[in-house]
Amino acid sequence: MKGTPFRVLLDYADARWGPLAIEEMIDRAGLARGGAYTAVGDYPPEEFEALVSALAGVTGEGHARIYADLGRLTIDRLLLAQSDPVPEEQSVALALASLPRMLRQDTKKLYGDTPLPDFDLRHEQGGWIILDVDCRPFTPDFVEGAIRGLLMRLGKVARIERSESPCAPSKRVRFRVGSES
Repeated sequence: MKGTPFRVLLDYADARWGPLAIEEMIDRAGLARGGAYTAVGDYPPEEFEALVSALAGVTGEGHARIYADLGRLTIDRLLLAQSDPVPEEQSVALALASLPRMLRQDTKKLYGDTPLPDFDLRHEQGGWIILDVDCRPFTPDFVEGAIRGLLMRLGKVARIERSESPCAPSKRVRFRVGSES
């Protein structure tokens, strides 16, 4: 995994809880490299998970909330770095349809050879959009945060329902997204 997600995590922890929380997070995670990350470096995803768990322990914030916030912040960084930005006047369906393309196009720069989430998008009666996602290597909370971040960035309000595969340890998740605007 490239260092960009690590940088997003460190920036997030610093902005929300300050530098002492970062120090304690790194100490608790017990990492060999001591918490030094560059955006272009390659690091094991397990270190990222260890840092998130340590941050949850330091702050009392839930893992799900941290991963969702990181998904939202990461999609914000991707949108800001876009050479071909998503037009704000797009519908929720078109914005969501652009998410896999955007992730594949720009995330390779940030995450290197890490496999990307696999998306299947279809429409359902009643105006719902169904996103079936294999979230690996991320968590479902991270992917939901990314979806919410994309919609927030475009000024869209949407209702999101999530159902996860009952087959553990699958990371296959279905998101039903209904437009409210």
